[in-house]
Amino acid sequence: FVEANAGSGKTRVLVTRVIRLLLAGAPLQRLLCLTFTRAAAAEMASRLFDTLAAWAPLDDAALKRRVEDDCGLVLDAEGLAAARRLFARAIETPGGLKVQTIHGFCESVLQRFPVEAGIPPGFRVLEEADADALLETCLDVVIDRALTGARPELRAAFDLIAPHLGDDSLRSLVASFLARQEPARKVADASPPDLRAVLQKALACEDGGAPDWTVDEPRYRAVADVLRRSAAKSDLRRAADIDMALAATSAADRRKALNRLAFDSGGDLRKPDNLLTRKAGLDPAEVAFLVDEIGRIARLEDRTRGVELCELTEALLAISAAVIAAYTAEKTRRGVLDFADLITLTQRLLDSGRAAFVLYKLDGGIDHILIDEAQDTSPAQWSIIERLCEEFFAGEGARPGVSRSIFAVGDPKQSIFSFQGAEPRRFAEYRDLFAKRVTAAGRGFEAVPLLVSWRSAPLILKAVDRVLTLPGMAGQVATGSELRPHVAVHDALPGLVELWNPLAARSGEERNPWRPPPPGGQFQSAEREEALRIAAAIRGWIDTGEPVAPGGQPIRYGGVLVLVRRRLKLMDEIVRALRAEAIPVAGADRLRLLDHIAVQDLLAAARTALLPQDELSLAEMLKSPLFGFDDDDLMALCLGRGGATVWDRLRGSADPRFKAAAGRIESMVAAAAVSGPYTFFAGLLAGEGRRRMIGRLGPDASEPIDELLTLALHQETADAQSLARFMGWIVAAGPVIKRDMEAADEVR
Repeated sequence: FVEANAGSGKTRVLVTRVIRLLLAGAPLQRLLCLTFTRAAAAEMASRLFDTLAAWAPLDDAALKRRVEDDCGLVLDAEGLAAARRLFARAIETPGGLKVQTIHGFCESVLQRFPVEAGIPPGFRVLEEADADALLETCLDVVIDRALTGARPELRAAFDLIAPHLGDDSLRSLVASFLARQEPARKVADASPPDLRAVLQKALACEDGGAPDWTVDEPRYRAVADVLRRSAAKSDLRRAADIDMALAATSAADRRKALNRLAFDSGGDLRKPDNLLTRKAGLDPAEVAFLVDEIGRIARLEDRTRGVELCELTEALLAISAAVIAAYTAEKTRRGVLDFADLITLTQRLLDSGRAAFVLYKLDGGIDHILIDEAQDTSPAQWSIIERLCEEFFAGEGARPGVSRSIFAVGDPKQSIFSFQGAEPRRFAEYRDLFAKRVTAAGRGFEAVPLLVSWRSAPLILKAVDRVLTLPGMAGQVATGSELRPHVAVHDALPGLVELWNPLAARSGEERNPWRPPPPGGQFQSAEREEALRIAAAIRGWIDTGEPVAPGGQPIRYGGVLVLVRRRLKLMDEIVRALRAEAIPVAGADRLRLLDHIAVQDLLAAARTALLPQDELSLAEMLKSPLFGFDDDDLMALCLGRGGATVWDRLRGSADPRFKAAAGRIESMVAAAAVSGPYTFFAGLLAGEGRRRMIGRLGPDASEPIDELLTLALHQETADAQSLARFMGWIVAAGPVIKRDMEAADEVR
């Protein structure tokens, strides 16, 4: 287990490990390399084949030096000959080297053993956007069934939740719950009484009865009468709270009044010494009664909230269970699986006692497992890996003398917390588990810290280490692992840590949505001020030729990387500010496709082609680069039209521009009736269409347009043969582009 700091060359370590295993005689097909992403898998395979290809033509002397540099091995003549043949072995071995994501590996296992796993042969795996869209559709179906009365129990659940959640909040809450599919399935399979018992125990309201908010009216009246004679305003407010509680006609109103008595405006329980003033005039027994009541009200409130939370959670879980059932049924009907299914079904397959048979059929078994980014491996994924190597350290196998190994590289500090259920503490747990097993089998185990960093300057790394030594930081960053300092390979590399003043607090008048910004200007916000400051700094570095280090090369655009905590408003403001300063910028590393203006224009055109009477979509399309109308053109169409639609006015106009536009739209309507989504959008962009879009929106529009065409082609060949169905899918899916930011000399 290699615990590696950032920038320490984890991929190189893995590639080197693979090569050393091959040089030791390990069959290529018995190696399994598991990475976290497809890009990482491709990168690892590419580096491996590049290294082996570079070895093949070298003479003995050059190859010996190269192998020693690359792998730290000194080979004899026989070893050099074997090293030279590795590239050919890698190419010619059936199936080749297995460098896969954990999901890709699970898919390959399930494709080979569908009957054993209890799934239909030839299943298809849903991409993330397709799975999200299907889940959204199933939620809509469940809502429809509830609201039409087909499922009265779900209607009751929605009625209970509705006052607390809007539509978007409910969708995001259900989606976040369903993202943890294994717990969600257990909830869906549980009986309502069992589920209620678990919730009530967790929330300390086992008896399930409604809390009793009645009060001792005579004693309360006596206390209120005394408090009303006090000269202190706070005492008078306490008297008013009591009067309100006594006058309440419902438990909810009484609860509200008693809470005002027991809790201050910040929600904190009133303490006995600041409950009343010295002028209150209450005798000790009345004060003691009131203090006891404050404690009772606090307990009642806690219990009432527990009961309410129990009911709301039950309602949410009932809705979620219905969505899971609909989602599972629809996946079964279509013969598809999502990414979570791949993990769950493979885990079940290997837990079912068939693991030995499955491994035997997988090219005769696996001898060596290598895991990249092990800190982001979820418990279910670790369980699969554990099953795969269960026999590695169980004693002498059927092939005497064969060495089998597991090799994991990761850094808990870099874990993407909760992503796909990742738990960074599992890295340390499984490290210790394998250490015990390997030691018990009389084999060698090594926990190797990899502290060196090839990426950064010593001063930067010292700043990071300084932050990580702050009180309480270590436990939050590296659960179960020791925080080790970073060591810079380039120990003479200069660096600078410059702390700017924090982001300015939002000041002045909040923006009035009914008041336009000043002519030619924009409303100034804290985010915009910070973005302008960043852009001005970069512009200054470039214009003055500021060097990266004294006497070094000048800073270039491609040498600047801006990191933000979240992809929210600040990122957009920074990109906008950089472009305003004529600084080449690669844009955001992720782009929600539906947020890009080019895609919005094309989708408006599709909506218009499907329904020309949709006046908003028609106006959006006419103002897009595809038609180039302006506000005056729309005013000419819309003013004084009586009951006529904009579409009617456009078709009936004698203006040559309007007539030409109407003719084009009629052609689009005809195309939409018979064309799939890709055919429609490709026709729209053919000729002048794409040139007009790029001409007005800039070259950045090319990538979103291409991505839209790619999705349209995929859907046209897979599922959504009609334009209307594609429009429903893309709005529900809300696809996100993950962009490669490594190419040009641009700020990233």
